[in-house]
Amino acid sequence: MILFVDDEMREMDSYKLELEMSKYTVVFEPDVDKALAFLEEAYNDIELLILDIMMPQGKNFEAARHEGLRTGVDFYESIRKTHPELPVIILTNVSDESVRERFNGEAYCWFRQKTRVLPYELAECVDEILKR
Repeated sequence: MILFVDDEMREMDSYKLELEMSKYTVVFEPDVDKALAFLEEAYNDIELLILDIMMPQGKNFEAARHEGLRTGVDFYESIRKTHPELPVIILTNVSDESVRERFNGEAYCWFRQKTRVLPYELAECVDEILKR
């Protein structure tokens, strides 16, 4: 199962559909609080996390103001403490080089820009990661 966390549900439909056509089960959570709760409940069933950076804070991340609304960074850092080997694809529109550098070299983490990856390319990336 893939957990897809992004607050732009309509814009991510084509990615979700492509993953489902590639025979993946995808759970889409547009809210970081619900995503965190789902991750903790279903961790053993989740093979991969796809995560956006720019999202509303939610209650779990109110205190962690990380460069504006880059809640995805805080979410990522939070889950890494308990799930260090969960594969994560950061899929974002953020083009700030410091964000890319933040994830560069992270184990089990891949960075992709939404504007540069088509839905079928994301599915190929997921295939590659999960076949390792």
